[in-house]
Amino acid sequence: MDLRQLALAFVSILALSLTPNAAFAGHDAPRQIDIPAGNLIMSINNLARQTGVTIGGTQSGMSEIRTRRVRGRMTAQTALRQLLEGTPYTYRRLSGHAFRIVEAPRQTERRPSERSSPSLQPRRPAAVVRETVGPPIVVTASKSNAELQTYPGSATVLNVSNISPARMSGGVEDVASILPAFTTTNLGPGRNKIFIRGFADSSFSGPSQSTTAIYLDEYRLVYSAPNPDLRSIDLQSIELLEGPQGTLYGAGAIGGTLRIGQNAPATNDLSAFASAELTAVESGGTAGSFGGSLNLPIGNRSAFRLVGYRQNLPGYIDDIGRDQQDVNSSTIAGWRASFATSIFSDWDVQLDVLQQDLDTEDGQYSQPDLGVFARSSAIAQPFSSDVSLAGLTLSRSWDGFDLVSAINWTESDLETRFDLNSESSEGVPELFEEQRNVQLFNHETRITGRASGFKWLAGISALQNDDRRTQLIGTETEQSEFEDLNVGTTEIAGFGEANFEPMDRVDLTLGLRLVHTRTATEIDTEDEGDFEPRREQFRALPTLAVGYQLGDDWYAYARYQEGFRSSGSTIIVDDVEGLGVENFDADEVIFYETGVRGSIPAFSITQLSFSLSYAEWENIQSDLIDEDGFPFTANVGTGEIYSANLSFTAEPWRGFEVETRAFLSRSDTVATEQGVVGEEGEFPNIPELGITVTARQSLLERERSQLRVGADYTFVGESILAIQPDLELDQGNLSVGNAWLDYRFGLNRLTFTIRNVFDETDNRFSFGNPFTVRDEEQATPLQPRTFSIALSREF
Repeated sequence: MDLRQLALAFVSILALSLTPNAAFAGHDAPRQIDIPAGNLIMSINNLARQTGVTIGGTQSGMSEIRTRRVRGRMTAQTALRQLLEGTPYTYRRLSGHAFRIVEAPRQTERRPSERSSPSLQPRRPAAVVRETVGPPIVVTASKSNAELQTYPGSATVLNVSNISPARMSGGVEDVASILPAFTTTNLGPGRNKIFIRGFADSSFSGPSQSTTAIYLDEYRLVYSAPNPDLRSIDLQSIELLEGPQGTLYGAGAIGGTLRIGQNAPATNDLSAFASAELTAVESGGTAGSFGGSLNLPIGNRSAFRLVGYRQNLPGYIDDIGRDQQDVNSSTIAGWRASFATSIFSDWDVQLDVLQQDLDTEDGQYSQPDLGVFARSSAIAQPFSSDVSLAGLTLSRSWDGFDLVSAINWTESDLETRFDLNSESSEGVPELFEEQRNVQLFNHETRITGRASGFKWLAGISALQNDDRRTQLIGTETEQSEFEDLNVGTTEIAGFGEANFEPMDRVDLTLGLRLVHTRTATEIDTEDEGDFEPRREQFRALPTLAVGYQLGDDWYAYARYQEGFRSSGSTIIVDDVEGLGVENFDADEVIFYETGVRGSIPAFSITQLSFSLSYAEWENIQSDLIDEDGFPFTANVGTGEIYSANLSFTAEPWRGFEVETRAFLSRSDTVATEQGVVGEEGEFPNIPELGITVTARQSLLERERSQLRVGADYTFVGESILAIQPDLELDQGNLSVGNAWLDYRFGLNRLTFTIRNVFDETDNRFSFGNPFTVRDEEQATPLQPRTFSIALSREF
């Protein structure tokens, strides 16, 4: 899409934003609302989902308050007022679409003898927690809807509507990067590996399983493929569980779990959304993007939701060898569709389908010797990623029980090309190309129950992942097959978890997963046919956690958790000895964590959490590259990870909020394979210190208009590229700041953003091409100062 088309889309939305609102229902319009009787927390969450409003200030104690059913055609404000009748809470309206719950004023009794006494001292205002949408109160990724305040582990729930606009215009990685414990490689969109809490195995892409389990709602997105980096349009929340999650998520979730929450179809809200954005990179390219969504009720018990987008990312790297500028531009186009219905008696059914196609014209790395944003290549080095998903979720609730059954199929088609830095006998530049197809089938059925303070869940799961990669070597016009390899993994498991209170203020969580995995590595050779070594293993993955309610606002916990990744085989092709096998063992993690969370109203700190952890990681699996640049997998040794995580939110004055997060990590390999690990011995891509600070100020709060400004700052400490002796290259030690202005008027929103305000050029990632990384200095500079203007409208 060229700028002329984007400008037309931008002007169209501007014209729509100026049209009268009579044809569309906004947040103040009456609508059909039906909220079943239940506890106050769940009822507020239900109201937020049905009406699209933001309801903040919820507190964990609200789960003990019962509410009556609220049903009828009314505004969101009327429904909220009815929900809070008879409770010790009331609400304050912050804007046309936002409310905050506060404690209702207490009636002060006045006795006759006090009439002549001095005036009463004003009562200290009741403390409220930070403004959030309902979902951040509940950790959905816990699979038991555990409340965040009393969840015995490190968990973060990001409400997408509260994220800085400077991060929201990108993908899920941009949003989650506000958490310092979340790190990635930086090859480019759709090709990065995600690491949580310091569990980083390698900077290079290979067949080994990801250390992070990535989910879209109930659907597992990837197993061995890189993160597809779905665009953040029309998402509800992003949840991060830190540390091994083997009991609930099985093999691979040794670093943690990333859960992406979509906005579900709403049966009582006909609505739409459209947006357009213009982006310009200083000394780089200019591009535009657009997106939209439609929620369509079908009768009273069904709804359909459609989301579509096309994002163009401008380039800023010049290839002087081919005399081309801004070569690393990308185009990301996709759509998501969901259909939800409750017409089948007491069952809720949701069908989800998505497709995202990503094309990057060239790599985003540079050669600093040639310039900060320049390199010289003989050929283009493009990347493409096409991701498809189809999923079905069935759920049912009855007295004291909830059942969820989900099944999904995901396919990732990836194509990568590198300059081989060599020439054919005819003097034509040669290339290396990898075509990769990863198909994932995943199913899980679980049931949860609760009675008299005892909560439990039990479930079964099955998974099949097939990762086939075909590697080619040749010229742009003619390539020959170098290797055809398929790695298939099957996992079958049963799991359970129980939470109860053995004594006052103390809760105990016990869990166990029994899992069997089977891995088959198959190579197809013309001379010897198929060769398929297999590995199997059985594991028991326990969880033990204890929590203590220190007071109304403070909760402390300690947690023990185990995790692992399945073993496998590397096939060695030797011209003399033929085919051979090198097995690598399953890596195993033992994790200890203790933490505390609460608030300090006296210092205007509405939320604070702090945790310490220690992990022992045995038989670390790592995707490495050999001297010629080709990938292979090996166990590199045993390591330890020490980490500390701090986050707090403060509201020092009305309308101003600041969030601060810091992550401190130290990793060491204490037993290594000779010749595989270098002298430094630290894990790749994990800085010892990461800090993010986000500040926002409300300048205008009226019934139909709000004006906010904000800024965020990120510091990423120094790390190394790889664990191998000759690839312990420095990277990181960078700072970057963003600023934004956000104006909402009626159903319209105008946002102006400046990213990398100070135009820093620090190196994020010392890698771009595996075949030349040992011969030349490579760097991935920060994207230059970037300006964006976005206009959106709700209908």
